[in-house]
Amino acid sequence: MGRIPDDMVNQLREGTPIEDLIGEYIPLRKAGSAFKALCPFHDEKTPSFNVNPRMGIFKCFGCGAGGDAIKFLMQHEGMSFREALDILANRQGVDLSRYETEVGDAPGPSAREKNQEVNLFAARFYWSALRGGDGNRARSYLKERGISQEALDTFRVGFAPARWDALCQAARPKGFSPRDLVEAGLAIQREDGSGYYDRFRDRVMFPILGAEGPTVGFGGRSLPDSDARHATAKYVNSPDTPSFKKGRVLYGFHQGREAIRSERRVLVTEGYFDVIALWQNGIRNAVAPLGTALTAGHLRALRAHADEIVFVFDSDKAGQAASERAGDMAGRLMGLAGAPDRLVAGDVLRENFIDRKGLGAVRLKVMDLPDGEDVDDVLRAGGVDLIRSLLDKAEGLLEHTVNAAIGGLVPGAGQADKLSAIRSLLPVLGASHQSVREQYFTLLEDRLGIPYPTLDSSVRRMLAENAREAPRRDSMAPQLLGGRVERSRLEMDAARMLLSRPALAARGAVTDSMFLDSAIREIIGAMISAEAKGVRLHPSDLSDRMTDPSAAALVLELAAAEAPYEDIEAEFSDCMSRLHERLRRRREESILKELEEVRRTEGEDSPAARRLLEKKNALLHERQKDAAAR
Repeated sequence: MGRIPDDMVNQLREGTPIEDLIGEYIPLRKAGSAFKALCPFHDEKTPSFNVNPRMGIFKCFGCGAGGDAIKFLMQHEGMSFREALDILANRQGVDLSRYETEVGDAPGPSAREKNQEVNLFAARFYWSALRGGDGNRARSYLKERGISQEALDTFRVGFAPARWDALCQAARPKGFSPRDLVEAGLAIQREDGSGYYDRFRDRVMFPILGAEGPTVGFGGRSLPDSDARHATAKYVNSPDTPSFKKGRVLYGFHQGREAIRSERRVLVTEGYFDVIALWQNGIRNAVAPLGTALTAGHLRALRAHADEIVFVFDSDKAGQAASERAGDMAGRLMGLAGAPDRLVAGDVLRENFIDRKGLGAVRLKVMDLPDGEDVDDVLRAGGVDLIRSLLDKAEGLLEHTVNAAIGGLVPGAGQADKLSAIRSLLPVLGASHQSVREQYFTLLEDRLGIPYPTLDSSVRRMLAENAREAPRRDSMAPQLLGGRVERSRLEMDAARMLLSRPALAARGAVTDSMFLDSAIREIIGAMISAEAKGVRLHPSDLSDRMTDPSAAALVLELAAAEAPYEDIEAEFSDCMSRLHERLRRRREESILKELEEVRRTEGEDSPAARRLLEKKNALLHERQKDAAAR
């Protein structure tokens, strides 16, 4: 039967709202008719990742990543083309089993399998190192932390020796090359290309297990007395690989899955030691994200096993920020209804978890720890009984977020002070679905005595003020051009409108020769050719057809930056008129220059001079005719 036909690929792509798909992996914020986010493919502080639902495109103006829903899954999840299509097909209930798997579709799965083989070897190596002579200091540290032998065995805790290439050297006799270790995130090539060194050195190692048990990655914690050359950061995690995606894996989930299912509750803590400390004290339903960011993928995974998700964060500012991020993500992920701490599906996401999973609402709570203490401190001070007491007092997530915002108000505070306190909620309110925002307003009305309509109008005004005060550098145009070749605004506008309405390319007035920029000329030429053949190219496919890398990148930039037009037909017609006029002026200048040269060398009345003069007059007549038509 062969490859999957282009028509089926287009059907799956067009049937997947790209904002819904990407929104399951990263938090998106509405920005006009599009969405923006911090890019998942590189570190940044100002959002430069854009999603255009109408064009079905994502594009990062920072690192250049871009494409359609298929490309996002391939780049973000390390999938092959066929695997990404299978995901889209499953979402739409389409059966692809009648199509044969292409030979070229195999690299994704085999890469994951290879990673898992390397990770299994590394886990055994670290395990042995902790129990050998290299692990003396690590064993002493773990004993000081109060970690039991049973917990060490259950979580397969190990140690990475301080030598620069201990793992690399041990891997060679086992048939693993340095490149295998690099691809699994366990080794790094030296900048001068002279060799490789271990990513993890002089660290307590925490194997990270997938839901079904294979080791997919590692987290490493430096020892208190580690050499600065090795302890570049207190905690280091594996980078994303074909087998490991931070946004989809939770530490401790494999070990705690049965307890989570049994209790229908999960505790989301901040780190490895929190999970282990709770586990060895009999609380076996705790997990931790790999870092401070909790993703939509994490929440969706937990949602399938628990009716209650309790966020357990340290009481310091970092912990509070993590709590607010969790609430922001959860609210935008599913939408809130009912009591302020109950989360139900289907309001924002088009997937309906209630229908598909047969589950009810899930409660979101926050367990506050005493000031300045973490989970280990609480367990040492009051044992598991104190933890359970704090759990019983856990607040609903919305209630906790509101209390954090208004807790500093003094008794008798005026309405101006109250509205000022609400400003700290703007990032969450601005990103939240309307149903979530309504829950906040209802709670704030009860707590502050400010009428709902006043809260609604005040927040809308504050959000509008923030939008007006946003730095100009955050606007689309500078991101589109910043750091790149300055391109003709006229040509860019024409190309953007053609991408927005490809049928415009079928007009005879449009030719690629009208465009001076070689990248834009290649884009326009491909569009005209496709339209002439009756083929409608998705921007991602058009980008793939470009031979010039700058043209390929520009297609996605223009598609992502596509803006609504009041009257695209009129605007395009005006744009074409100006391009024609510009082309005519250039032809006139060329003819006049050539005429001057011919008159100088061949004479005023030479045949060549007369022909050029006729061309000049024809262009003049054409211009006068166009002017009269306007």
